[in-house]
Amino acid sequence: MNVDWEKDVATKTSEIVPDGFYICKVKDWEYSKSKSKGTEQVMWTLEVAQGDYAGNPIWDFHALLKQSMWRLGAFIKGCAVDTTGMNGKKVEVPSPIFDAVLDACKGRLIGCNVTVEEYKGKKNNKIPEYTTVEKKEVKPNVHSADDVPEFLTTEEPPEADLI
Repeated sequence: MNVDWEKDVATKTSEIVPDGFYICKVKDWEYSKSKSKGTEQVMWTLEVAQGDYAGNPIWDFHALLKQSMWRLGAFIKGCAVDTTGMNGKKVEVPSPIFDAVLDACKGRLIGCNVTVEEYKGKKNNKIPEYTTVEKKEVKPNVHSADDVPEFLTTEEPPEADLI
């Protein structure tokens, strides 16, 4: 692997950004486990998109527990991902459908109210609140016809032939 030291290494920082509102780009996500309790979670990699801290990464974590899924929902809504077809439906976590919803967030801009918190002597950024900044919503992109549950199809049902 060849890297451009100045472009790829020296200019990349991971400093803690001060409290404030930042527009961030969702770079990636992955499943992980929390260090404290081993709870399954989604770890998001965000990047500040503008201002003095542009290019600075911020990591955000969403525990995959029923009582905290509202935070993940707020994040997905902040990314302007249209999940209205999923209302009232049960979706396995993880599953291809769930992953498609998370994938739809990648590349999107999201407003983040960032705070600085200290945990075990180390400062970290936390994001207690998200804001939608994208003007156009996107739908999750399912990977194959077998992955598409009925409630996510966008085609109108064919009209019945009347005699």
